[in-house]
Amino acid sequence: VLAVCPGPVDTPFFTTSDSNAKMKTTLPAAAMVTADKVVRDSLKAFKAGKTVIVPGVPFKIASLFPRAVPRKFMAAAAAMTMKR
Repeated sequence: VLAVCPGPVDTPFFTTSDSNAKMKTTLPAAAMVTADKVVRDSLKAFKAGKTVIVPGVPFKIASLFPRAVPRKFMAAAAAMTMKR
């Protein structure tokens, strides 16, 4: 089993509704990964026997952030993100 956690992937998903289109404009282009990259990285990780993969450098770094900050801060940040 391989868990793939890519963050935002540059697909037509972001153009299907106004709220998704707004989300795409708030994300820096460098934060988006292509579907091709997700597939390539996932297959490579699967072949290497990994169990979790986070494609894309920005989200790989971001995935480490919750381990370094207090839980209250992460809960507040998640709540703020969900309100958007």
